[in-house]
This record gives sequence, C-alpha cells and structure tokens, in this order.
Amino acid sequence: MSWTSRLASWFKPSSAAAAAAPLGNYQSWTRQQLIDRLRLLESSTLPAPHHHHQHQQHHHRPTCSSSVHALQRPFEFNAYPHHRIALKVAYVGWRYLGFAAQKDTQQTVEAALFQALQATRLIEDPELCDFTRCGRTDKGVSGLGQVVALNVRQSSTKQQPSDDSGTMGGGGGAMIPRGMPYVEILNNVLPDDIRILAWSPVSPAFNARFDCVHRTYKYMFLKQDLDVAAMQQAAARMVGTHDFRHFCKLDPSKQLNHLRTIHAIDIQPSHLGGKDAYEVVICGSAFLWHQVRCIMSVLLLVGQRLEPVTIVDSLLDPRRPEEGKPDYPLASDVPLVLWDCTYPPGALDWQAPTRPYRLHQHFDDAQYDQTVRAWIYQSFANHVQQPAISSIDNDPHAMSERKTVVLGAGQTIRSTKYRPLLQRARADSDQVKREKYQAKLERKKQRQMQVDSALIG
Repeated sequence: MSWTSRLASWFKPSSAAAAAAPLGNYQSWTRQQLIDRLRLLESSTLPAPHHHHQHQQHHHRPTCSSSVHALQRPFEFNAYPHHRIALKVAYVGWRYLGFAAQKDTQQTVEAALFQALQATRLIEDPELCDFTRCGRTDKGVSGLGQVVALNVRQSSTKQQPSDDSGTMGGGGGAMIPRGMPYVEILNNVLPDDIRILAWSPVSPAFNARFDCVHRTYKYMFLKQDLDVAAMQQAAARMVGTHDFRHFCKLDPSKQLNHLRTIHAIDIQPSHLGGKDAYEVVICGSAFLWHQVRCIMSVLLLVGQRLEPVTIVDSLLDPRRPEEGKPDYPLASDVPLVLWDCTYPPGALDWQAPTRPYRLHQHFDDAQYDQTVRAWIYQSFANHVQQPAISSIDNDPHAMSERKTVVLGAGQTIRSTKYRPLLQRARADSDQVKREKYQAKLERKKQRQMQVDSALIG
C-alpha cells in the first residue's frame, strides 16, 4: 500500500467542510491537494499542535507502544503516602570519588543512590526528601554499615495509611512496619558495587548524622615484619578526647574544632586474608577529614620501627597548636571500611530483605571474581624470577630499594634515608591557613568588583 492510500485509510471527513471537499481516488491527488486535505481535517477534528514533534505524533498510525505512551500521565508523588525511613548501605568505594554527592561529578555513591531512588519513583527530587547521611567517607573508602535517612513513597497505591505511626497490625497483634520492599526495589537498579542491606522506619525527626552515637571503622593490613605490639601501644595513647589537628587534613574554609573522642582502638587478627591478616578497629563519636588514614599512617610507621611509640604524644601535644602538621603521606584508602554506625536503643528497627540469599550470592560472586583476579596477579609474580637473598645483600641498589615506607594495601614509598616526623618540614598552622584562605577570598572579591565596574563603566 502506498503512503497516499494509508493516508486515505487513516483520515475520514468528519464535518460538513471536510465532506464538501471533492473526494475520489487519493492516488490521483497532487501533493498540494493532500496537504490541503490534512489541514482541513486537522482544523475540524484535532487540536492544534504545539510544535513539530506533536504534529508528527498526530499523523502516524497508532501502535500499542505509542498508545500506552500517549496515555501515560506524570507520576503524582503527592497522591501517595510518604514516610521517613533509614537505609543501611554497603558499597565498595574504590571507583568512587567519595560517598557524598558533589556538584561537579556524578561519580559518587550518593549520586548512584539518588538515581536509583528517582528511577524507582521512591523520591521526586533529592533536594526535597530531607536526606541525611551518617558518615561522609572519602574517595576510595568503602562502607558496610553506612546509614542514610530520607522521606520516601510509602506504598504503591494512593490509599492513605490508617495511622501515622508507619506500622500496621500483624498476626497475633504484632506490629509490622508499613512500607514497600525497599531493599529489593533499589538493589534491582543499583550498580553491582552498591547494595542496600536493610531498611527501617524512623521518626520524622530522625537525623542519620546527628543521632548517631558512635562510628566504627576497620582498616585491614598484613602483619609481615610489622611490630603489632608497638602499634597497639601507640594506638592506646590515642584513646580519649584529644586535639587531632596533626592527624587530619585541615580545611581552611571551615571553622572546625579539632577535639575528637576515640572510644577504643584495637589491633587484632582478622579471620579474613589468612594467618598474616590483621585489622585495626577504631570506634569514635566523630572523625575529622582523613583522620583514620592519618592515624593508620603513623601506626604503620611505628610498626616498621621507623618512629617510637611516643610519637603519638608529640603529635597530640596540646601545648603546640601553633605548629603545623609534619609532612607525611596518607595510608592507602583501599583497606578502609566504615564498618558500623550505632544509634540509641529503639531508634531503628532494621527490616531484612525478603530474599537474603540473593544478597549473599551477590557478594559471594563478587568475591570469586576478585579471587580470580588475585590468582592472575599471583601467577604474574610467580612467573617473574625472584632474585636470591645473597644477590640482594650484595647489590647496593637493591639494598636501597628495600628501605620502604609501608602505606597499606601494597602501597609503599621507597627512600634511601628515612627522616623522622619531628625533623620534617611542617605545613602551615591552622591559623595561617585560615588567614591565607581569607586573603584569597578577598583578592577574588576585588577582582570581581573590578570586572563589574568595567562592565558598568
């Protein structure tokens, strides 16, 4: 069938004006006659198109998919009941630029989480859901017990809940949370390295950050030649409330109090990674920017016998706040995990997924994938012949390469001579950094005023 015949079958005159037009064999009509006929039919039977795309939609044969699309209406978020919930989030942070959303990139865990929440119509806009997070983990850091709180759609129907408590009666008079299978809904669309472990109904005033009692981090490392006992002695000196300005990265744009409380630091063998695997468990009320990685960097230096245990006392000395932080590198971000976020009793009632075996299988598959990758690296290492110990001892160049500073996760810094921390150059103090930052802002303001003045003039 030609396109003119199809036009004839789609449109029929439905008004006196259309009927008055001469009918007949559309095959013999000219192009202009056909256009005139379409315009006549449009004016008598169809609403005026708003733009070219709508004009095309009115003039194509309706199909099943196009009919469904035409009947779709915008999702009415306000027509559904909403409530506040908490989500427990697990993520492998190695390929992300941090947990918290950032204006200049989408490569964050939070950005992926917001995309999933919007794709599943659980929220309309991240700015409108009163979102709070417990911990703002940095680039490359992973999380197992991260907690976020937000307002989400409560049901898939427009019926309003029968009460305001977010719960409903269950069998035997028990109360079960009213909500949706949030774990399964979100995990179906999240990236493979991000998973929701559980959800909980919470009070409307619940804040994932400020209601948290304490946070626990774990840092994993291989013992090798490290003096674990000395590391534990150094770690014990950090327990309590101290000024940790020399154990963090200073941010001059913020007026921070550097006092933080460490409840406990334990170094213990890990049941993961073999007999040589250890983990540092750090529990505190809150942490500064890069604080845990700075702590681990110093502990690893003590474990390598490059620094004495008393280095911790020197760096925590409250009598010398005017001194800047010694120049030392951060420990690797790869082994660091936000392990747990603890809240007051009764604040949360975690609801496990309906199919927990799926979560276990997902992580088991990921573990197998990483194990295969480790096998490949091991085969490469085995293929490269390791020199004998005697040849290393007799080679001055090889001897210098053995003087390394361990940063964790296989990362090292090679140096021919180690300089103790207290003998190194120091960064600007907190006060000096603030003054430089304010001066920079003032210069920027002056430049902008000059530009504005030139434009006005």
